[in-house]
Amino acid sequence: RVRPLNEDEEDSLASDEPHFLHVRDDAASIIAGADSREPTIFRFDRVFGPNASTDDVYCWPAVREDVVLGCLDGYNGTLFAYGQTGTGKTFTMLGSPDGEQVGVLPMAIADIFDSIAEGQAAGRAYLLRCAY
Repeated sequence: RVRPLNEDEEDSLASDEPHFLHVRDDAASIIAGADSREPTIFRFDRVFGPNASTDDVYCWPAVREDVVLGCLDGYNGTLFAYGQTGTGKTFTMLGSPDGEQVGVLPMAIADIFDSIAEGQAAGRAYLLRCAY
C-alpha cells in the first residue's frame, strides 16, 4: 500500500516537481525514480495506491479469503507488514488511534469470531491461538 503524502510532504513539494513514486495501472508494480535517471520498476502481487482504503486492502481475496478465513479450515496464516519507518504499516494494520478507521487486524479478528459463531451454531468446535 502506498500511503498518501502527509501535510509536511505536500508543503515541501513544489507544484511543478514530479512525484518520485508512481503506482502503475496494472496494480502490481511501482515505478520509482526522478526524471533525471532511469526509473526502477518494482513488481508485487498487488499494489494499492494512495487512494485505497484499509478495507480495499483487507477485502482483497488473497488477504481475507486465503489467509484470514483459511485459518478456519486449518491452515496457518500470517498477516505481515513490512516497510520503512513512517510508511503507514501501523495505521494499515491497527487503524487510527481514535478508532474511527479500523485496521486490517481488527477486521480479521471480527471476521474470525463471526465465522466461529456461525460454525458453533452448526455444532463445530474451534481452538484459536493468536500471537501479536
